[in-house]
Amino acid sequence: MLHGRGHTGRSRRLQTALQLTQSTSPSYLLLASLDAARHQLATEGKALLSNTLALALDLRTHLATIPGLRLIHKAGAMFCASVSDLDLTRLTVDVSGLSITGLAADEILHNHLGVTVELPELRHLTLILSLGNTPLDNARCLTGSNPGSNLCLPLGHRRCPGAPWPLSSL
Repeated sequence: MLHGRGHTGRSRRLQTALQLTQSTSPSYLLLASLDAARHQLATEGKALLSNTLALALDLRTHLATIPGLRLIHKAGAMFCASVSDLDLTRLTVDVSGLSITGLAADEILHNHLGVTVELPELRHLTLILSLGNTPLDNARCLTGSNPGSNLCLPLGHRRCPGAPWPLSSL
């Protein structure tokens, strides 16, 4: 579903592009879901977004204290000419300072903490927070930040004691 306002002169081009992905049989479940989501955003959107931004800031703040992790932040991103702003609900983390790849970090986070990240790459991974996230989700990301955590035991790694985060135990 696409909502638009006014006639921009590109409507024929847009219509052609939409025909590539649209079906002649609309899914009423999908349409009902879109209507419900639109209603929720209209009635609770500001509160939901404020909560999501607060969770993102909290997670960003905690991750920034972990030695070996670097986060892309707004001030640093603004130096790039192709960047006009930064989505605060997406946290891109450089894990190379932990001597681990983003792919290995993704596997640990997913298999041992139940955290699914987006775009795991060689050096980076991206955590995306949405309106549905809760403080419990943040806590799962940070589970291993407790030095007494036994998370490293199931991983079978020996450099675990006192590790500030499960990734640094590798």
